[in-house]
Amino acid sequence: MFESGTAKGNSAGRKVCSGVDRAEISHTLQETSDEHDLLEDLRSHFGLRRCTGSLSVPVYRSRELTDATAHDVASMQTLGITKIFDLRKQAEREAAPEPDCITAAFEVCTCPIDLQGDEKRTRATFAQSISVAYGQPGERMISLYGIMASHADALRTIVWDIADAEQPVLVHCANGKDRAGIACASVQRLQGVSYENILEDYLLTNIYNEAMNQRDLRRHAGMMQPEELEVLRAMFEARKEYIDVFFSLIDERYGSFAAWMTR
Repeated sequence: MFESGTAKGNSAGRKVCSGVDRAEISHTLQETSDEHDLLEDLRSHFGLRRCTGSLSVPVYRSRELTDATAHDVASMQTLGITKIFDLRKQAEREAAPEPDCITAAFEVCTCPIDLQGDEKRTRATFAQSISVAYGQPGERMISLYGIMASHADALRTIVWDIADAEQPVLVHCANGKDRAGIACASVQRLQGVSYENILEDYLLTNIYNEAMNQRDLRRHAGMMQPEELEVLRAMFEARKEYIDVFFSLIDERYGSFAAWMTR
């Protein structure tokens, strides 16, 4: 799946964990004080954080790394990160490429397909009233999560590639919310993290992206009607109904999450 050639492909015979004790999660994956200090700058710059759950190796999630510096690279390396999964589509990677300090320090695996499957959406964003283009608040995002579910075969390979990593990895898309959010949530579910904890982790995106989202909303406030701003706000936020739609569609198509992952 990934252009670096790291895809594992066949998922037959692999194990999907059925559950992990909540106390074990809390005990196992509390950030150490050293890790917390390292993450402070990375969180403020990229929303980078460690996914919760009893995962085989640490998985981190973030926004795009376009503005990363050598200092950021050193912090990521201290966390043990050796591989980065960039889930952005080609047009996004070309418009905002990974800086040289990232590509020189890490193995960067890029996704050759558009997981949200709609090139026209970026060109049409402000071509007309946003409420006309994207409907009611949340409507567009629910549609996009449905599109991601339609790419289930590609996503399954991505999830196994991340889960099979032998050293800590970082997964990112543009805002670290939708594509990276679904990929990381699927890795967590694959390795037995409860849906309650997965949802809590996914919704933390709203905290880590809050400053960026508020800045962008203020920038558009003078150009949009209040109802249009609510549509935009819904696109910026992580919401329970979005991730629920994705996993519900997976269940409908395959019968269960486990059946999807072992197909």
